[in-house]
Amino acid sequence: MSSGAVTPRTRQRQERSEQLLAVAIDLFRRHGYHQVGMSDIAAGASMSGPALYRYFTGKGELLSRAVRSATDAYVAVEADHVPGSPVASAFPSLALMTVDRRDEIALSLRDHRYLGETQKAEGIRQAATSFVFWRTELCRERPGLTVEEAAVLVVGVYGVLGSTGRHRVRMPRARYAELLAQAAARVLHTRFPAPEQDFLPVLQPLQPAGSRLEAVTAEAARLFRERGYHGVSMEDIGAAAGVTAAALYKHTPSKAALLTDMFHSASDRLNTATREALVGVSDPLSALSRLAATRLGLVPHFSDLLAVYVTESENLSDRELGLLRRRQRDYASLWARFIMEMRPQEDTASARVLANCAINTIDEFANIADVTARPAFRNEAVEIVLRAMGVVPAPR
Repeated sequence: MSSGAVTPRTRQRQERSEQLLAVAIDLFRRHGYHQVGMSDIAAGASMSGPALYRYFTGKGELLSRAVRSATDAYVAVEADHVPGSPVASAFPSLALMTVDRRDEIALSLRDHRYLGETQKAEGIRQAATSFVFWRTELCRERPGLTVEEAAVLVVGVYGVLGSTGRHRVRMPRARYAELLAQAAARVLHTRFPAPEQDFLPVLQPLQPAGSRLEAVTAEAARLFRERGYHGVSMEDIGAAAGVTAAALYKHTPSKAALLTDMFHSASDRLNTATREALVGVSDPLSALSRLAATRLGLVPHFSDLLAVYVTESENLSDRELGLLRRRQRDYASLWARFIMEMRPQEDTASARVLANCAINTIDEFANIADVTARPAFRNEAVEIVLRAMGVVPAPR
């Protein structure tokens, strides 16, 4: 037997490790990383706690393995891509991967802040390498693009394919992947300069009211976004807002209450702006354009608040989480209804997938300062989102 052969015992251990990792990923995704202990994972795997530690040193190693598995899957697809071949030819494989690994992607997007510094640095390096790879390939395919324009399109593609990690739709795997691959390919049809969007609603900047509580909320949102809810204490929030922890409790009873208030604030602002934007709109294309423009319009003023709204929901109480998810479903259903008017061939589930692609693409743009700083960013983003949904024809 060669020294490199895998013994049955080693193979059995590897398979058991993968089973345990799958249990941990499911629990982390459903309940939140900090709400799950090793005892919960052991119980979910029908084994004792001490036995689990024979496979993993702790839940930190499990999270690291989960995030790395998503990254490795991306890298594997890139490795199979032949340089110079159409960029969109990689999308079917990428789409299938994001459907199959949606839980790992969800953890990568939400819980990467809880990784060790070495793992975080490696993740950033790999993400940057991947981004440059696809941007280079796209510039090769469309030599008329500037590097900045190609970067905008790559972010748009990431938003489409990454939507599986933040939004859930039940449908057959192959159809789900097909919708994602087609939406990502349509993003690449975007032309620059993007068409002027005369129908964009004029949004009044929603400036903070200037109260001490508003200042505290703004600083807490920034810290939650940077470090994660569980990486921030009330003392951290007080120091950032310029008040003592004791004074902070005069404004809010707890960190949990502050998070709940943030979610209500973000949801209320989004719902109010959406309602106002759709007043007088009579056709579905204008409605979808305004929905996109409205969400984009909130980014410059409330990017931290919206980021927390997207990433920290698992830390809400069960009651508040149920209320939030109903609101989010209603919001996505509004997009889906207009999509179905434009694309009558789509069923409700397919329209929801396309709506989620659009919403997640906007949220992805909000995380990239170099993109949002572009003078024509808003026009470009609306155009990309409309193309992802397939409600405007591809340019000839």
